[in-house]
Amino acid sequence: MVAQIVSRDAEKLKEYELGNVIDPDHERKMKPTQCFVESMDYVASIYYNHDTIDYADKDFKLCHSLYYNNGYGYAKHGWVEFYDTELEEVVVFDGVLDEFFPIAIYYGYYKIHKLAEYSPKEVVAMGAEYETSRPWIDELLKK
Repeated sequence: MVAQIVSRDAEKLKEYELGNVIDPDHERKMKPTQCFVESMDYVASIYYNHDTIDYADKDFKLCHSLYYNNGYGYAKHGWVEFYDTELEEVVVFDGVLDEFFPIAIYYGYYKIHKLAEYSPKEVVAMGAEYETSRPWIDELLKK
């Protein structure tokens, strides 16, 4: 059932994908239920590769929230936000869909209620402290 939901979401958001603009070699590999792992890995790789990735002006953030799973109620979710200097807008990287989207489209589609955001440095510290990529804030840990 989760794979069907992810496929449905990918189809509905397809026209808004930015992957080919941000990364021309981008090939989607959907990863149902892996939002926290994929998002944390994405931001942590930026932290560890900061000398080879120009991210100083992009303001990368790992975000944790509740989102509306269109027809199935609210669920925990994680994704990445950053400012793309070429597009001149904030974009979202969704680790489940393995794709980039304009933030307004993404927030509107999923009815996002962002509860926390973390810098690359905070991601590495929190991951080490909690030894997990799962949500680190009480509101999400209780659900």
